[in-house]
Amino acid sequence: CLIFPVVFTLKQMGYFKYQPKVEIKNTVTDPDARVLRVVADYDFSPYSFIDSNNEISGLDVELVNEIANRLQMKAEITFDKWPVCKKMLQNKEADIILGLEIFSDMEGVEKTIATSNDKLIVFGKEEINGINP
Repeated sequence: CLIFPVVFTLKQMGYFKYQPKVEIKNTVTDPDARVLRVVADYDFSPYSFIDSNNEISGLDVELVNEIANRLQMKAEITFDKWPVCKKMLQNKEADIILGLEIFSDMEGVEKTIATSNDKLIVFGKEEINGINP
């Protein structure tokens, strides 16, 4: 009887999910390019974690790389424990903190939850201007 709640909780935590591979890499190679310094908690799969090859990985890593590429900046991503990341942001050693900033009591930190949103797009042979129920 106790196994079901444990398995359910582990499933909700993402324990049984695959580890996403980072496919979007930082492509800025200009030595004079500005650097986007990002810190994140390293134990937050699938968003930020250290994979089986001991490399930083996760959906947030791809997001940061994409943002840096669009801004023509180099991405410098550091994973550490949450208190260390928080201190790095406070000491201006980082520009962005990922993950747990929404729970932060840090003054002057812009708190965000969503960095993207879902969109439903319908394709057809003719333009669709609306949907009538």
